[in-house]
Amino acid sequence: MTYCNVPFGISNPGLFIVMIDQSNSMTAPYGTGQKKDIAASAVNRVIFELILRCLPRDSIKDYCYLSVIGYSESVKVLVNGYISEIAENPKQFKHIKIKVLNVSGGLEEEICEERPIWINSDASNGTSMHLAFDAAYEIAKEWINKNPDLFPPVIINITDGKPNFPNETKEAANKLMGLSTSDGNTLIFNAYISNSEDNKIFLPNKYVGSYDQNAKFLFDISSEFPKTMFGFAKNCGLSPKPQSRCFVHNADPKIIIWFLNFGKVGKMR
Repeated sequence: MTYCNVPFGISNPGLFIVMIDQSNSMTAPYGTGQKKDIAASAVNRVIFELILRCLPRDSIKDYCYLSVIGYSESVKVLVNGYISEIAENPKQFKHIKIKVLNVSGGLEEEICEERPIWINSDASNGTSMHLAFDAAYEIAKEWINKNPDLFPPVIINITDGKPNFPNETKEAANKLMGLSTSDGNTLIFNAYISNSEDNKIFLPNKYVGSYDQNAKFLFDISSEFPKTMFGFAKNCGLSPKPQSRCFVHNADPKIIIWFLNFGKVGKMR
């Protein structure tokens, strides 16, 4: 299988599924807030960035279909539809602080800007990650049945990596990765938020002893990063190696957005 330089478009849209952990463990402190805040902020920013990338001129083009699945003890589809539909239906607007490059020195500065919000920060109960993968499987399967020759679905799981049922979760993830279009297998990216902000690791090719068991579990259920995408990754400042996994340790919104940009590069054949 190889990747071509055929970007997503109206005639060949891509499917992205974001799974967001909303279990009680996500209330743990992280930075100036909690893990649940980091996850919700990342997903809202991802949606906003996708909308901007589907806005070449004065109207939003449906270059992608997006589903967001929240999971704790149970599973709920929080967002589902073509990107133009999602853009028209935010839950609310909030003033948030964002970092931008200033015009003069090129350094980052913090500004306050009103942004649409689709996902609220939420966390309670257990972590039925296997049910989220099952829900993603059903969405991906339906998409593939309708679009058998398009770029395979891309699934991004944002979590602190503590599933209640590890064996069932691994089985569900492998089942999902077994789905394929004529262009390749479904890709699962795992973005792990640990109990420390340190030790950021992107696209590792082997288990590192400093990982905790949650990180190792997510590493093991992440897709192998396609070799033909190495050039694109390096242009984004990353350094994948042979057998690198679609896994990041202590992800921030920037790298999660990069995950979605990955799928926009082109098709596999």
